[in-house]
Amino acid sequence: MIKLVYFLVLVAHMCSCGWHLLGRIEYEIYNDEKSWLIFYNYYEKEWYDRYIVSLYWSVITTLTVGYGDIVP
Repeated sequence: MIKLVYFLVLVAHMCSCGWHLLGRIEYEIYNDEKSWLIFYNYYEKEWYDRYIVSLYWSVITTLTVGYGDIVP
């Protein structure tokens, strides 16, 4: 059971780091002004603020059914 918890924390961490990296690559390399870091004004904030937002996105995306935008 404890291995599962560690694995879930590791996967959430890796996904959040990937999400943050994707936002930085979109803006810095491709000069895309629609990057999530720029759109939500997180690009200039501290690294831990960006990490917490990325971790939240990762956990919500992997553990919930959907975002509520599609109704039956």
